[in-house]
Amino acid sequence: MTTSTELLLKVVKTELLLKVVKKEIDIMDLIKKELSNRGVDGNGKWIGFGKAKEFWNENEKVWDSHYKKWITIPEDSGGHQID
Repeated sequence: MTTSTELLLKVVKTELLLKVVKKEIDIMDLIKKELSNRGVDGNGKWIGFGKAKEFWNENEKVWDSHYKKWITIPEDSGGHQID
């Protein structure tokens, strides 16, 4: 049986998966950005877009000083830019 996580990964470009494995892209940054864009907090509760952005930016400082910015994949690499 295939899980929903496995199905999700099947549609991700190989180049992106390789960048994640090589630690060229921090997957946590991508996930935090998406959760912020969905307007939810750390429990998945709707708090609105503005508050979610504040929540994830504040927790970013607390969790790990490594998470300083959102990831951008250069257009010339064949990827899509993520703002």
